[in-house]
Amino acid sequence: MKRKETKSNNSKHPVKKLIALWVVFALLIVPFANHVGDKNGAKAEGGSATGGVKVVTDSSVGVTVDVSEEIRINKDDTGAIVPGTLKKTVYLLKDVQSVTKLKLPELKSNDTDLALLGVTTAFGVDAEIPSEITSSLRPLTNNGETDLQDDAVKESRKIGIYARAKDTDSWKLQYVVNVVCLDTVFTGIAGLYGDNAHTDALTADRYVNEAYIGVWVDPFDIPPNTSLKYYVKTDNPATSEELVNVASYTWNSWDFKISADAENNGKQVYAYAALIDNASSQVLEYIDAGTTHISNDAQAPTISKVTEEQSEDGNVYVAFDTGHTDDNGVYYGNKNYYRFTVKVEDVAAENQDASGVKNVTAYLNGDTSKPFLASKNAITGNYEITIQKTDLAEGDNTITVTAEDNKGNKSETFTYPVKLHQVTDSTEIKSVKFLGEDGDLLISDAIIREPKTIEITLESTKNVGKVEVKSGDDVSFADVAPVTNAESVKRVYSVTAKIQIPTDANIASTNFSGLKIAVYEKDTNTILSDNKSIKDIMYDATAPEVKNPVIQKKKNGSSTWEDVADGSLETAIVTELDTEYRYMVEVTDDLSGVAKVSSDKGDFTFESGNKYVFNIPSGELNVTLPYSVAVSAIDNAGNPSTTLTLRGVTKIDDTLRVDKCVITDASGNDVTSDVLAGKNTNEKYQLEVTASSAYVVKKFELIAGGTNDQVKDVADSDNDKNLDSHRYSTTVKFELPAKTNINAQLDSMYLNVIDGNAQKIRYPQDASKTLGTILYDRTNPTVSVNVANDSTWYKEYTINYTITSGDNGVESPLANAGYSLAGSKANVTDKEIALNGTQTSVNGTIAIPESAGITGTSLVFNAQDASENLLLNNLYKIKVDKTNPKAELTVNGKTNITQPLDGEVLIKTTVSDNLTINQATITVKGPDTDVTTNLSGAKELVNVSQENSFTLNNLIGKKAADGDYTVTVNVSDKAGNIDSKTMKFRVDNTIPVVTAKISGGTTAGKQPGKNFDGTVCDYFYRSNVTVELTYEDENISASGVRVTDNNNVVNVTWQRIGTSNKYRASYVSTGIGAHVIKINAQDNAGNNAVEKQVVFIKDTEAPNIAAVINGGMVYSENMGVVDLTSDATVAFSVSDANEDVHDFNYQLIKTVPDQLPVTADVLKTDNRVFGYTDEADYQVKVYSVDKAGNRSAERNVQFRVDKTAPELQITGTASGSTLNAGTTLTFSMTEAFWWDASGTITITRKANDSVAEAAYKTIDFKPTARVTTMTETLSETGEYQVTFTGKDRAGHTAEATSYTVRIDTGKPIITLSGVSNNDKTTKQVEFQAQIEEDFYLTKSVTIQATRTYLDPTSYKEKTEDLQITGYNPTAATTLIRNTFTEDGIYKIQINCKDAAGNEDTQEVSFTIDKTKPVIDPKVMSAYEGTLTSFAWDYDLNDIIYDLTVCDAHMYLNGSEYDGTSEVEDGAYEMKITAEDELGNVTEKTVNFNLDTKAPTFIVTGVEDGEIKNEQYDINVSLQLDEDTLDEVTLNGSPVEIKDNAAAITVTEKGDYKLTMKAHDDAGNEAEQTISFTYGEKSHVLLYVLIGVGVLVVLGGGIAIILAAKKKKKAKKD
Repeated sequence: MKRKETKSNNSKHPVKKLIALWVVFALLIVPFANHVGDKNGAKAEGGSATGGVKVVTDSSVGVTVDVSEEIRINKDDTGAIVPGTLKKTVYLLKDVQSVTKLKLPELKSNDTDLALLGVTTAFGVDAEIPSEITSSLRPLTNNGETDLQDDAVKESRKIGIYARAKDTDSWKLQYVVNVVCLDTVFTGIAGLYGDNAHTDALTADRYVNEAYIGVWVDPFDIPPNTSLKYYVKTDNPATSEELVNVASYTWNSWDFKISADAENNGKQVYAYAALIDNASSQVLEYIDAGTTHISNDAQAPTISKVTEEQSEDGNVYVAFDTGHTDDNGVYYGNKNYYRFTVKVEDVAAENQDASGVKNVTAYLNGDTSKPFLASKNAITGNYEITIQKTDLAEGDNTITVTAEDNKGNKSETFTYPVKLHQVTDSTEIKSVKFLGEDGDLLISDAIIREPKTIEITLESTKNVGKVEVKSGDDVSFADVAPVTNAESVKRVYSVTAKIQIPTDANIASTNFSGLKIAVYEKDTNTILSDNKSIKDIMYDATAPEVKNPVIQKKKNGSSTWEDVADGSLETAIVTELDTEYRYMVEVTDDLSGVAKVSSDKGDFTFESGNKYVFNIPSGELNVTLPYSVAVSAIDNAGNPSTTLTLRGVTKIDDTLRVDKCVITDASGNDVTSDVLAGKNTNEKYQLEVTASSAYVVKKFELIAGGTNDQVKDVADSDNDKNLDSHRYSTTVKFELPAKTNINAQLDSMYLNVIDGNAQKIRYPQDASKTLGTILYDRTNPTVSVNVANDSTWYKEYTINYTITSGDNGVESPLANAGYSLAGSKANVTDKEIALNGTQTSVNGTIAIPESAGITGTSLVFNAQDASENLLLNNLYKIKVDKTNPKAELTVNGKTNITQPLDGEVLIKTTVSDNLTINQATITVKGPDTDVTTNLSGAKELVNVSQENSFTLNNLIGKKAADGDYTVTVNVSDKAGNIDSKTMKFRVDNTIPVVTAKISGGTTAGKQPGKNFDGTVCDYFYRSNVTVELTYEDENISASGVRVTDNNNVVNVTWQRIGTSNKYRASYVSTGIGAHVIKINAQDNAGNNAVEKQVVFIKDTEAPNIAAVINGGMVYSENMGVVDLTSDATVAFSVSDANEDVHDFNYQLIKTVPDQLPVTADVLKTDNRVFGYTDEADYQVKVYSVDKAGNRSAERNVQFRVDKTAPELQITGTASGSTLNAGTTLTFSMTEAFWWDASGTITITRKANDSVAEAAYKTIDFKPTARVTTMTETLSETGEYQVTFTGKDRAGHTAEATSYTVRIDTGKPIITLSGVSNNDKTTKQVEFQAQIEEDFYLTKSVTIQATRTYLDPTSYKEKTEDLQITGYNPTAATTLIRNTFTEDGIYKIQINCKDAAGNEDTQEVSFTIDKTKPVIDPKVMSAYEGTLTSFAWDYDLNDIIYDLTVCDAHMYLNGSEYDGTSEVEDGAYEMKITAEDELGNVTEKTVNFNLDTKAPTFIVTGVEDGEIKNEQYDINVSLQLDEDTLDEVTLNGSPVEIKDNAAAITVTEKGDYKLTMKAHDDAGNEAEQTISFTYGEKSHVLLYVLIGVGVLVVLGGGIAIILAAKKKKKAKKD
């Protein structure tokens, strides 16, 4: 073996290099010399002699050849470069490596001039390289690496390195590199060995303490920069990935010993070697170095006794029965074969492993010439020694056993004592008699009248299976399962047989004679004894017969019996009143006649013929337990008849009872339990009661409150009679209460029931219990209050109220009560009134808070009684105003005057209130002045206010005289709240005045004129006109004053004004039309006054106004509010001679829905036509004032503009949807005038596809706002159709889009029958699936069915899809039926999904298997015939094909085999049995002979590796004569074979290799090579001399070079 790692040596130290070479010589050359002559010797198992496996095959691993230490350039005296003679051989791995680079030194010729280098790779391996070349070469780089590129060397070639001094010179050869490509570096044998000398080749089944890796390589063949390393793996061979992974190879080439350490001990080890490229860390080539088992086992196996067994046929063994071993230890056996089992254990010692048992040997009675086979049981691991009874000696025997483990450790001899005694067969009859009786049937005859059992006792050494008695006419009676006592120690069975004679108890009487006993062995049915006779036996088998039973009756007092019922039926009859009953039977007997007929209740009496009767005692009859008799007869021979149980008779139940009593509400719901607890209700209930009796039911009385509330008389014809029980029953119904127009309380109700026998019962029977109490209350709660006047305003108001649950007699208590306030300033809404749960009335007071608006505060009461009656709608309006009005006053803009005033005096007032003004006045008191003027009339308006401005003159109606004045403003609201403001001031303004003025008359002030003094007056008056005339002068009298009306003098009366000089007179003009009033005067001095006049027209007739709507409708107020469906136009026209076209007064009150009315200010306008487009309620008020101020009657035109129909919408889940849960629909109405609109929701429902659509619900929709919504939840399963219609007051109608929805909350129901999940059967399967679904018309059904079966050719499972048809998926009940008959594993999945997405899936799997399992014939045939090896490579389950799990067993020669135990050579019957889960059984058997041992060579006259200096006489033969010697060669030359042997004589010196080949009939082949030498072996000396010579040359050369270098260096220095 060569262990090395070869690397290029770049050392610049020759001494070190020399030392290294000597080390190489010592470590490698010398050991190698010991094996060179053995390179082709025997290989270790697992190793390889054909080279390794190359990992790389494209020559991609580059190699750099280093010649940097070896090339030197020399020149001759002429300066020409001298050719060199240096050479170097480089080895590569073929197809793996290539020379890609050359590494050169810094070359100078004679160390002076730099030389030029070139290279060529064009020379073949056998070519002569020229020493001089003139052609061009690839230049090389001095002192560096040169990449050869395309000239890379990938095969065996020569590389020539040339040098020249200059370009014109020719190239001179300096160095030759011989590249040798090796097919493999592993040129020798690789293997594992038991010694370091590599003579003991190890095999895989060897167990050793240590192993040595032996890998042969040529010592100089390892390529550069590579190394040899090992990979050792335990337990399992290396994978291909591990073998190419450089990390696997962790052992260096000198680490070649595998020891039994912790890592390897007790394990199978596998060794590999690889050539590693050091540069790329890459595996280049690897080789398998073999496998063996490492073990340090030094402890021998131990042997112990386990079991003793016996067998009849040598195949099936059972353990020795300890009951057959006597006190001396002798076993009484009766079998042909005996098997003795020992346990052989190879137990690991401390810090050792156990190598396992290799072989076990046994001998009987010390006879070593006849060893017995010790077979290892594949299951238990124990060793079994089989001995036939003929091999055993009489008396005691001894078996000796020895064992050896795989490591070669041998056990001590184990001694096994054996004691056996064979039993002789015998059978003997001991006694025969009737069971339980004395007497011996072997001696005396017997007579029996019923079947009896004969008891036979016997003894036998055989296990008796049957004992039989045969008559002379071959009638057999047998005990097929006789009682056999346990064997005695000596194997004697005590047997008891019981045989019934006759076997059939129903045969006719007969005499059995010529009887003999036969005894049969169990299982084999062999006759053990058949000649023992017994006496005759007579049998009388006839018994009487009891038949045709009937029940008869007769009425009391009658003498005639009549049949009423078959007496043999199981159902009892019920008696009638006043009736007697009896049984009658017929009894017959064919032989001796009837002796007696009796029953368990007494004897029957003879009637006539074959009839017997038994009177049924009436006193023993009862209602619950039927009276019955068991009748039988006995004949005169003592044979009893079969007992006949006659039909039962039950006494009629004559009690009166209530069978049913239930109370239901109007919907039919059972409210019995509610009433029992006490029930308040506003709906009528119904009591339904059913009673029954043996007599007709006559009357029902309903007692409530201790009195008879209702009575129901029942006619006889209303009773139903039951023909079986003979009882009457009837049902009546009571209305609760009887009357529904008044309230009633049915307290502690119970029933009295009376039948025709004057029986009277109470229900419930327990007097402490009742049916419960009902308080029927149909009246709604009421409320009474002290009602306020809704047109009166109050400062304070308190409501006194009383709420009662009703006023119709009995009333249920109030359940809840309360009230709500709205429209007040206080934040008061809903209030709950406290109740104690028993009150029927409640009272209290409510302080009404101040109203927030002019409509007042709203009060609404709510209440509900315990019977769910509601307080009806109520609304009270109370106007409460607690706030005082406010009066404000200013004079000339000030609220306080301290200085006198001159000129015009301006007075301003403001009165206001939060809600109303009742009256407001202003009073002026001053010189000649006390005037009160109304500021405002009654008004109702939130935050009402009135402002007024006056001059003092206007206010008092004259020019204010000088003096003191007092002005007071007073205001009051309608609730009586008041306020006032007062101011005082003085006027000083004396101006001489002579006037003629209009002082009285009603005018509109629309056309003012001027009086004489220039003051303004009016021109039109609508009343008498008073003209005030004044004159002032100290020297004038009344006679000097003249007054005219339209130039007619009128008389006036003058009055002095106070003490002044001023006089005043008034003239009232009463005529209609135009007037000119003039005044002139002349004083006493004759001075004439300047004439003054007033001009006016008096007009008292009011204008007339007409109104027309939309050009055609003449409106009158009695039309009320007119509904218009489009824009509105109202045109007015005024009729008046003095019309004031500018005084047409228009006021609009517009109420937009859901807003407060908006009242516009009165508008004076010239317009007479007005348009309206907004949707609203309109109130148009107009009046006209003519120039005189005559005001027309106010026209009040009311109309509504409603152009839009109600907007209806149904929202929720999309219409047409199908849902799997309930849904809530939202109904929405959008209507401006919602209070005058209404709607109707109509819902129909179809419960399922099998019923028609029906009305479901109708809902009145009453809007409560502009947009009103309400919801309705649909939760029941069904298909719904929803419509929503609406209308408003204007006549608009609307309908929402029709809505449909289907709700399906239940999933389909799939029921599978005919087969259960995971069933396995040998019969056909009648499969059925039934699908139920409410909405079956839209359901979908999918079926996925497959059958998995065994292909009859390949035995592989195949799966096919099955089509199941013939069903209606839209049927109300979908039935899916199919019959499955073929073998297979069936999987059926049925899915049903309805339109709502509800789905059900049911699956079933089952197996039909009528076929027995199949055992793979190909596998069995592979083990048939003669085998050279036996390995069971299968799992039984993998070669047995069946649809179910099989119980499989494998037997070799009748013993069960585990599939892994070692099988020794010999003849075998291999049987495999299989039974599937359904009992289908199969077995298959093949026979084979196992011969695993190759022929063994017997060679005499030479030993392998022998060396001697004398002639060899060699003989070659085989150990077994039946084996065949095929070939013998000596150094490749054939040697003659004669009589299956060869003889060879070697007389010449030399090295020889003797090769032999042979085979046996089983095909096992053997080959062996023996190497030997005739003469002395000089290889070692030769190689040592070669090695020494090489080292001397190398060492001398290096020393010369080193000396030359030192010399040159000294010169240089």
